[in-house]
Amino acid sequence: GDEIATSAEFQKSPRVRTDLSARPITHEMLYPTLRGVNAGVRVSWLRRFAAREDCAGRTTLDVVLNIIKPETKARKCRYVALIAEQEAGSVGRAKFFVSHTWRAPFRDLVAAIAFVLGDDAIVWLDVFAVLQWNAEDGLSEAQVQEKVEDLDFAAVVKATDALLLVGQHVPEVAEMSFHDAYAHKTPEAA
Repeated sequence: GDEIATSAEFQKSPRVRTDLSARPITHEMLYPTLRGVNAGVRVSWLRRFAAREDCAGRTTLDVVLNIIKPETKARKCRYVALIAEQEAGSVGRAKFFVSHTWRAPFRDLVAAIAFVLGDDAIVWLDVFAVLQWNAEDGLSEAQVQEKVEDLDFAAVVKATDALLLVGQHVPEVAEMSFHDAYAHKTPEAA
């Protein structure tokens, strides 16, 4: 009763399935930890990504719509999953949570990050760490729940060492009256 089974006996056990060929192995099966604080990207990788020609002149929103979503469409995965397959050393546990606006130039965001942090720093950026798809796009119920968890930014902020807030100067905001700011009136340019 208390004997330890040998490896051969264990594999013969009917409770253990050793033939996994009937089920395709997905990236998520191999790298289940590329979520939350563990879905960070290295600044050196981020700089190379921003240097892509298709990032030129685009806002962060444009990068999501024109690069990230098309490249993750077939698998409905987080972009960090694709990065890990190509450059495993470029993803990992983030030390810095980066907060930013999606309407600002993407290369400005990356330049600000690179100005403050070294190439080996690992940052958490929602555009790479969060599923950019929704239920109506064909996500499974499990993926929808994962996205809800992805959007719990407070948990990621708590798990990182620092928060980096990247903003851009917007003259229309600087020129707002106290009354308009207090009334939550946002200029179109913001």
